[in-house]
Amino acid sequence: MSEERNLEKLRRWCIRKHGQYNDLDAYTEYYNNRRLHAGIGYLTPAEVYYER
Repeated sequence: MSEERNLEKLRRWCIRKHGQYNDLDAYTEYYNNRRLHAGIGYLTPAEVYYER
């Protein structure tokens, strides 16, 4: 699975999980900022992003 498809899957999962973010780009920006500030914070669903 390509990196781009993984990112789309991550975005869909995050929007389902955090329904207040209806806009993919707004959520992604929030997610990236949060991840930067929190290290590996609670918003990082690594098990969804990385398929094993």
